[in-house]
Amino acid sequence: MEVSEGLLPVPGAKSRSSSKSGERYRRLPTGAHGIDPEEVKRDQRERLQNAIVELIAERGYQAVRILDLTKLARVSRPTFYSLYDDKEELFLAAYDEIAGQFQPNEIAALVSLIVTINAWNAIGVSTRTWAV
Repeated sequence: MEVSEGLLPVPGAKSRSSSKSGERYRRLPTGAHGIDPEEVKRDQRERLQNAIVELIAERGYQAVRILDLTKLARVSRPTFYSLYDDKEELFLAAYDEIAGQFQPNEIAALVSLIVTINAWNAIGVSTRTWAV
């Protein structure tokens, strides 16, 4: 499987302690920089999608707040709402981006694995000690 420089799939997502974390959330220059506004929006969307993947992996979907996302992605709250209606829309955009990196049979295998892990977690079997 080939993974782009941008969004990381959840199973292999790096934590914020990673040395690449700063690069992943590096802001574009502010003010009059001559960068195409569409490029700025694309960059902001990518940083927000990376942030939601990372934060969901750390905390779970329900625990992730818009404040957490904007802080990690280094975008303002108004910018977040100019790009996405809510956290769910951002999550779905990140999902679509990740799913586009896989072949259909790989997606089915990942969904099966996630369902299995969730079932094990529901009955108290810890999966935190697994090496990914």
